[in-house]
Amino acid sequence: MNPDDLRQRYEQARAWHASGQFAAAERAYREVLSHVPGEAAVLRDLAWALFAQDQVQAAADQIRAAVELAPAQAEFHCDLGTMLARLKQTEPAIAAFEQSLKLAPNNLAAHFNLGNAYFRLGQTANAIASFRRATELDPQDADSRLNLGIALKDAGQLAEARNQLNESLRLRPRQSAAWIQFGSIASMEGEFPQAIDCFGQAAAQAPADAAPHFQRALAHRSCNDLEGAITALQRALALQPDHPGAQRLLGECYEAEGRLELAREVFSAAQRNASDDGLRIKSALVLPVILDSAEQLGEVRARLDLELTALEAQSLRIDDPPASIGVPAPQLAYHGEQDRGFQKRIASLVLKAAPQLGFVAPHCDGRRVGPHGKRIRLGFFSANLRAHTIGKLNCGLIEQLNREQFEVMVFGMSSPSDPLARRIAAAAAAQVTLPRDLAGAVGKVSECELDALIYTDIGLESFSYYLAHARLAPVQCVTWGHPLTTGIETLDYFISSAELDHEDATEHYTEQLVRLPHLSNYYFRPAAPLSTKTREDFGLTRQAHVYGCLQSAFKLHPDDDRVFGEILRGDPDGVLAILAGNFPHWTELLRRRFERTMPDVISRIRFVPHQTPDDFARLLSLCDVLLDPQHFGGGETSYQSFAVGTPVVARQGRYLRSRITSALYRWMGLDDAIVITSEALVRRALLLGRDVAARNAARDQILAVNGTIYENPAGVRELETFLANAVETSGSRSNR
Repeated sequence: MNPDDLRQRYEQARAWHASGQFAAAERAYREVLSHVPGEAAVLRDLAWALFAQDQVQAAADQIRAAVELAPAQAEFHCDLGTMLARLKQTEPAIAAFEQSLKLAPNNLAAHFNLGNAYFRLGQTANAIASFRRATELDPQDADSRLNLGIALKDAGQLAEARNQLNESLRLRPRQSAAWIQFGSIASMEGEFPQAIDCFGQAAAQAPADAAPHFQRALAHRSCNDLEGAITALQRALALQPDHPGAQRLLGECYEAEGRLELAREVFSAAQRNASDDGLRIKSALVLPVILDSAEQLGEVRARLDLELTALEAQSLRIDDPPASIGVPAPQLAYHGEQDRGFQKRIASLVLKAAPQLGFVAPHCDGRRVGPHGKRIRLGFFSANLRAHTIGKLNCGLIEQLNREQFEVMVFGMSSPSDPLARRIAAAAAAQVTLPRDLAGAVGKVSECELDALIYTDIGLESFSYYLAHARLAPVQCVTWGHPLTTGIETLDYFISSAELDHEDATEHYTEQLVRLPHLSNYYFRPAAPLSTKTREDFGLTRQAHVYGCLQSAFKLHPDDDRVFGEILRGDPDGVLAILAGNFPHWTELLRRRFERTMPDVISRIRFVPHQTPDDFARLLSLCDVLLDPQHFGGGETSYQSFAVGTPVVARQGRYLRSRITSALYRWMGLDDAIVITSEALVRRALLLGRDVAARNAARDQILAVNGTIYENPAGVRELETFLANAVETSGSRSNR
């Protein structure tokens, strides 16, 4: 082709490109390049034509060739970063954006895209800096304002996040994304009605978009409005019938309502639409949240056995287990049965279907024995190291560990956003916010070359469960934040105590059981409640003998009904205070069960709404006696109750989840308060409920000795010794 024809063909290619005829443009670009193969600008155009056809790897190859031909062109490096980011090669993308900025420091697109890449990696502070620079370069850029607001929200800087989101809305009023972020902030602050309104505004701006309705459903569910959540999800699915998140959440709402067959149907439909085998497992693991009877429990567990057998015979593949499965069968913990077999089978099934979970960090190849430095590098992982039971149980431990012996790192899923989270982060040598994709998180933890890693609460949320399948430290432990074995092979030790687990309890765990003499925490004495509410404020009378079972509704086993009934029959002046369910339907299911199992005394059962933390502490102090459910008792609640002297009557069962209160009694030296049969539980509860002198004596005893369970370093020192020994001898086990 002569130069004029070549130029005309190139202009024709660009015209096709501009009009959206990308395949025709690609052919024309390739024809031009066959005559001028070293023309970097044409290579760049070809790359974008391929990118528009979703041939991202081919596009990246072409732009990389353009970069090699013209390495001083800043925009070429920026283009390469964009394409690598689409390929989820985030770190190489960051390198490309940074090179672009070295050549052109004021490149707005490079700053903006670099911020997005940092945010995907969980490097929120860097993302904020990049987005902030983009807004400085162009204060009128609504997208930079929007993304800066999102990053600030993630960092917990909510006031400034709102300012940036408001600016984004001012610059581009008819957008839904900012309203969705306003709704997200309101949800973070527990202002769910406000969140619902914000998501409604987002839906009004984007009437064909399913996302605002899906987010609105999440807010409805968070304020225990399953009916509102289901309505919003039905609207989302009308707009996008194959929306996997909406289908899954709809199934979870039906599951929470107790409509189990309908839940399984929805999960199966979601699996067919998304071709996601994880939803097949999710459907098989549907279990009732509120058990109707002991007979139903037997049927449920028999069905689960059959479902797992069928799944084990199939060839399954799961790309994103946290998203498609979530926490597998969380209700198992509340059955009061031996769950080691089920937990092991579920973990094996997940790993077989998602072998990518079984990553082994390079420093865990079995060749290294002992710590990599003078200090043991110890990591803690939890999504709940904040104003949460897990944060309260672990803050003191993290602060008290010997810094001459341990370098402590804390890993979580979001930047510290409340005072307790910030206190925990301040106590650590490093606080690492992990990216939300599992592969990125695994890589981030692996880079830290930990000697030991402690998971505080596997089973309370999904991310830690799947992360724990990777070998990220030579020594990996789980503690009793969620008191159930995990079944996960890469977890070496379950850290318990001699009081939490009896000598024969090794059969309950797939991990090696560690029975330390004391509980391995350092729990701060709770402050006295400031609330001045009276019994009447909680729907209770001053004259009644109040027996409180103030545990989550899903802990109440059918076996507890007989105990509750006998206590109320034995004390005509007694009333039983029970926390209402997380969702009204749970309360209704419990009420129906009680009407069947103890109809003669149900009029003296009071369902108390969920309270603020301070009001809850006040309620504990107003009860005459507190009752632990027999199969899954209290933990933090017992710490709180003993701080105000309220006696807790708990049956010491076979499994750890029923032994925390009795362990605290033994630690206080009050062995006489421990009961081991349901009959003894009833007798002691009635003694304390009816006999004022006995009750006051029990309160006085607890208040006199409860100092031993608060801020006691004994368990911390024992844990330090165990970890040092485990790390020193870890080489033979680290690639198990």
